[in-house]
Amino acid sequence: MGIWSWALPGAVLTYALARRLPLLGLLAVLLATRAPISAVVDLLDPAVGPAMLREAGRGYGAQAYAALTMVLVSLGAGTAAWWRERQEARRRSTS
Repeated sequence: MGIWSWALPGAVLTYALARRLPLLGLLAVLLATRAPISAVVDLLDPAVGPAMLREAGRGYGAQAYAALTMVLVSLGAGTAAWWRERQEARRRSTS
């Protein structure tokens, strides 16, 4: 399976779960980053990385880093949404 087939649904799931409870989002990140991290590790391997870059091109490396970043940003966005909802609920309960 490709990088994006893990990263796109994983980012959506990570955001949705982190919005409910950030620890659940963190668990989803572990699954969603499986393919991007594997690609990045392979690219950084001195025995395999140069050959991969020659065959797949620099775009492959850029996509691996972009997919990884997207999943991590979705965790941050979901956690921020959870925090914002939590603060609004506290304000409503004290008013």
